[in-house]
Amino acid sequence: KALTLDYPNTGVETHPLEVVIIALAEAYKSQADFEQNSPKTPMRYKKAIDLLEKYGSARTAEFSVARLNQLAEIQYLWGRYLLDNDKLSEAILHFNAALQSGKKLSTLMGAETISGVNADILDLSPLYLELCKARLLEGKAAEARKAYEQANEYLTPKLNTILLGHAALLENNEAEALINYGSISTSSE
Repeated sequence: KALTLDYPNTGVETHPLEVVIIALAEAYKSQADFEQNSPKTPMRYKKAIDLLEKYGSARTAEFSVARLNQLAEIQYLWGRYLLDNDKLSEAILHFNAALQSGKKLSTLMGAETISGVNADILDLSPLYLELCKARLLEGKAAEARKAYEQANEYLTPKLNTILLGHAALLENNEAEALINYGSISTSSE
């Protein structure tokens, strides 16, 4: 019912309920981060996502952008949590949900295609890299390569090829793996 109320001041563009929803979702996300991978972490992520999805219709474009941005980030973080806890299929579902939110966000931001979004505004490379890692752990080299290539599209300094080396090993292609591992130049890579 609060969503149907008129704005208290017509000069104010942000509806107070929209601000509270974003702030509450941010609080749930912060609580989940604070839990540091405890069993309570998924409950916090779920509460934030449920809240953002329940109040999906927005009066303002700013809320729509903020909501989709929060959804993408929380789905990504939940996916990383699941990946860290060896729940690959669930992690991939959350990474894909984050990608869907990212694609909707890019459309809202005026890009014709997902690659048309300025990487400074919407960087999906970490999401694609996590998806690549999950696919490697599943043993799906072709899907891992695809995710890696999509991640590489967003970055100006191109990624090192260690993940491609892992994919080549999964495909029993030792020569390609050696070439990809050969690009490693520092111990931090």
